[in-house]
Amino acid sequence: MLPKPDGCLGCPLAGDMTGFVPDELVTDSRVFVLAQNPGRDEEADGVPMVGLSGREVNTVFLPLAGLERRRDVSIGNVLKCRLSADSGRKSNDLPVGDTLHRAVQHCTKQHLCIPDNVQLVVAHGDLAFRHTQGNIGALADWRGFIGPQTYQGRPVYVTLHTASLYRDPKMRTIARIDWLKLGRYLRGEWPRAVPSRLVLRSNTTDLRHMVRSARCAPVVALDTEYVRDKHLLTLIGLAWQQPDGTVTGCQLQWMGDPQVTSDVRTAFLQELHILVGTTPIVMHNAFADLLTLQELGIRVGEFRRIEDTMLMHSQLWSELPHTLEFVASTHGNYNKMKQLRDTDQLLYNWGDCIETLAIYDNLRKELERT
Repeated sequence: MLPKPDGCLGCPLAGDMTGFVPDELVTDSRVFVLAQNPGRDEEADGVPMVGLSGREVNTVFLPLAGLERRRDVSIGNVLKCRLSADSGRKSNDLPVGDTLHRAVQHCTKQHLCIPDNVQLVVAHGDLAFRHTQGNIGALADWRGFIGPQTYQGRPVYVTLHTASLYRDPKMRTIARIDWLKLGRYLRGEWPRAVPSRLVLRSNTTDLRHMVRSARCAPVVALDTEYVRDKHLLTLIGLAWQQPDGTVTGCQLQWMGDPQVTSDVRTAFLQELHILVGTTPIVMHNAFADLLTLQELGIRVGEFRRIEDTMLMHSQLWSELPHTLEFVASTHGNYNKMKQLRDTDQLLYNWGDCIETLAIYDNLRKELERT
């Protein structure tokens, strides 16, 4: 075992000052994989991620992203040693409570420095996720996405820790998808820029033009926001692909915007009745949106065709969650926007619209292949 440097003095995990595992830094690395703490194999060798989980990262997941350890990847841990148990033995378990907090603060301040060439930090597991992103929710809700906080000036991509896949094998395929997406990020293929849309207000001419132009699209994604339990509409959004391949759409704040008059709402309803009867409509969990639209007088029988991406996903991935957030992490084109619900409902709704459209296209292709 390697001795701990003097920088470990004062850390609650200092113990007998042995068992230090320094980060493996590669000068020209593009990616820094930040895991949580070393295990027994790492402690014995003095090298991070050389145990069972680490070997799988090296041989399976890094290649999926087009990466190679010691060539373009640096690897390290939030904590650089193992926990000393009361018995004097060392454990792979993490410390808890205030001990964990003080150890993380001490160890990262003394020993964690990202090489200059690194473009992206991969938060591998819950401790790395919480250290780089703070208290923003659960790891399960952010895996496969770029977090909202940078770390030492770099964006952070969130992944499941490989060790967790031994406890939940059905997530192994999802982990592979996440690492493939990491490769797409490095190639500039994901996430796509959020397309522009028109927020409809007092101009009924623009309103009619936008909704009528949607009739020429192969499908139109529709998403509603509503008062829970009552299904009273508060916001509705539409997204579709134009002939040149670009995505566009429109939104109408049904409640809460004084610029939206009863005449505007009446004109929108008239156009919407025609749209659903002429153009296939795609929704995620269509039942909820249909109940809301029913309150406006738009009945199920009026629709030319309804596609539901939640049901499409359940046909392909029956054992996995089918929420829009989860499906967007595996089949979407954009970074996460679900966290905007309470801060920017217009962008939150627009994110649901464009992701539903992207998910439909990707699931349709997958169903055809299957």
